[in-house]
Order: sequence, then C-alpha cells, then structure tokens
Amino acid sequence: MFYELSLTANCVFLISLVFLYFKKSSQNSAQVLFLKSQLAALKRKKKKFHTKPLERFKLVILSYLDRSWKENLILI
Repeated sequence: MFYELSLTANCVFLISLVFLYFKKSSQNSAQVLFLKSQLAALKRKKKKFHTKPLERFKLVILSYLDRSWKENLILI
C-alpha cells in the first residue's frame, strides 16, 4: 500500500515537473519541489537517511531547473 502511494506521488511529481519545465517561471516552483522531495525522503521512518534512485533522479533534474540548488539543499 505504501508503495502504491509512493508511486502515485512520484507520478504526480513527474507530471508537475513537466508542466514546470514548460512554464519558464520555474525558479520559485523548482525550489518548492526540491524541498518537497527532500521532505518525502525524510518522512520515511528509518534511522539512516537514504534516498531512493528515483528521488536522486528528481533532485538531479531539479538542480538543472534551479541554479541556486545548493542553497536549497537541506540534509536532515
């Protein structure tokens, strides 16, 4: 069940990323998506912080959209 929810959330994220790319006023929105993807990784209740391959891919794509991505990176 958690996997289905995660898959749905990732599909919604990827669709919003496509719209965000074509919108061209994306810097503010990219920052929000960047932080949301980090929070999604944090919500998993494990002792060690690990990102999944799809989450790493999302962060790489968002880093191309937002040039100041290092300022938005928060590792918890």
